[in-house]
Amino acid sequence: MITDYSVCCRVPELLSKEQFEAVMKDIRAKRLEKRRDDIHISWEIQAEIKTPLMQALAEREVANRNGNLACIVYIRTTNLKNEEVSAWIDFR
Repeated sequence: MITDYSVCCRVPELLSKEQFEAVMKDIRAKRLEKRRDDIHISWEIQAEIKTPLMQALAEREVANRNGNLACIVYIRTTNLKNEEVSAWIDFR
């Protein structure tokens, strides 16, 4: 007999409206608590963000972390030998 339902999958059961609302209230409270605990790096280092690239990434950080947005960053520069160096970065 399974007593801890949070560890395993629940067997579908019919809930009354009050039970359903209680479960949903609990789930929403846990999600809200998790959001409050999330640390956003851009907020921590706001004074150090000076380049346009870092500012753009900081603006998109929350959407990236939530999975609502994906960014692909293309960087191109030249090295000391005047050779072109480039890279694609999948920023998730």
